[in-house]
Amino acid sequence: MVQVMGLSHRVRLGTAGVIAVLALSACGPATTSIGSSTAGPAATTYDVNGIHRVYAQPKLIQGHPWTLFVGGQFCPFCASMRWPFVKALSRFGTFSGLGEMHSRVGVDGFNFAIPTYDFVHMTYSSPYVTLRTVEIADVNGNPLQPLDDDETDLVNHLDPGGAIPFVFVGGTYVAQLPYSPLLLQGRSYSQILAEVNAENPGPLGQAVNTEADALTAALCTTDGAQPASVCGQPAIQALIHRLAP
Repeated sequence: MVQVMGLSHRVRLGTAGVIAVLALSACGPATTSIGSSTAGPAATTYDVNGIHRVYAQPKLIQGHPWTLFVGGQFCPFCASMRWPFVKALSRFGTFSGLGEMHSRVGVDGFNFAIPTYDFVHMTYSSPYVTLRTVEIADVNGNPLQPLDDDETDLVNHLDPGGAIPFVFVGGTYVAQLPYSPLLLQGRSYSQILAEVNAENPGPLGQAVNTEADALTAALCTTDGAQPASVCGQPAIQALIHRLAP
């Protein structure tokens, strides 16, 4: 086992994906245990911006690399991670039904709510990626969406300690939030969206875009570098080379 540090909230999941214990107290940065696999060695350090390889060959769902986001609506780290996650996945497909929501005030020591995307009624279509999202708890910590058997097996294998957000990228990598939710303090949903898409973004936009590019590069390494208009960009190519085993 190797220990990988990332910004996350600790929860405990049952074997069927049902929350057994959900602590809404402060826990700060969590340590995630990544186990080695017969499909490939686990990385001992981050490859690019909070992303590391856990499988040598992509795990496929419906013939495409499997990407999984497991979060909780109450969780400030999950709220922060949804911004780069949506930006990256939007380059490979189309989201429909994305809502707006806020994380819960007071979780993990953050005395403010973070505006973010709501995945509960969202659908996603892509010719390159199979995406699944699971919100295990609502904003009050009540069970919301269960993990299915495949998702439970994956989470229990790669993250037995139970930290969220759990982000499995392209059937090959695990990603963890590399920046603090403090960057989003005092911003509205529309203000965050504007900065993330600004031509000259500030520190928040730069942090989100840097992570979105890292997620994009990870996906490009697993889907045959498609679409070429995304994966062929020089900045993404440079990150792809850094992710090469």
